[in-house]
Amino acid sequence: DSITEGWEGTSFGKLPRPHRNWKKNEDQEIRNIFESHFVKGRWSKPPLTLGMSGDQTQHVIWRLQHGEFPSSSSRNHPIMAVVLIGTNNLGNGMLPEPTLEGIETVCRTILKQGVEHIWLSDVLPRYDTFRVQRLCPPRCHKDGTPFSSFMPAIDRVNAALPKLADRLNMEFPSSHIAISACGHIFRPQNDTIMPDQLHPNANGYRLWAKCLSEHLTNHLKTTSSPPQ
Repeated sequence: DSITEGWEGTSFGKLPRPHRNWKKNEDQEIRNIFESHFVKGRWSKPPLTLGMSGDQTQHVIWRLQHGEFPSSSSRNHPIMAVVLIGTNNLGNGMLPEPTLEGIETVCRTILKQGVEHIWLSDVLPRYDTFRVQRLCPPRCHKDGTPFSSFMPAIDRVNAALPKLADRLNMEFPSSHIAISACGHIFRPQNDTIMPDQLHPNANGYRLWAKCLSEHLTNHLKTTSSPPQ
């Protein structure tokens, strides 16, 4: 989605609109952060960033099924996919359970294309409460009041991700699916790293890159078939 595309410093292929509150040249700074953590000296080929602003799980599934992902015949070594998706499903009113089903289908689609490693990112916190659809039922607290933020739904999705990873690891024993839980970086709300309450800025991407990089490094130390 747009958070993944943000690694390229873009939104819909262009500079993000002013409401994201990025500073001048922040797009280049974010690209430099990505380069330093995930490109230079790390892999035999540069990572492929497939984020697209506005995407929900069903859009990613369609793209994966229609040639967006490199075919297995073009690969001669194990590869890793880092998956972050779901916030736009929740943001457009979808409940946590079908959102989770969509995330699972994204992972299954990738695994069926021969990917050996998936790092499944938790859905990042978001604080743009003006977008919340206050409908109860079905978006209710236990006391019967409607959700007033996205966080209850995000927490419900994230709490289910470890069991999802366990199921996929059992079904695809030659692959490795793990959770990259870096969302805590963006708690509590902090305008210095997420100024529009939804998208990280360079400060946020720097902290997120450090967390992801640490997870990847630890994983590579333990796997018998590391991606290249």
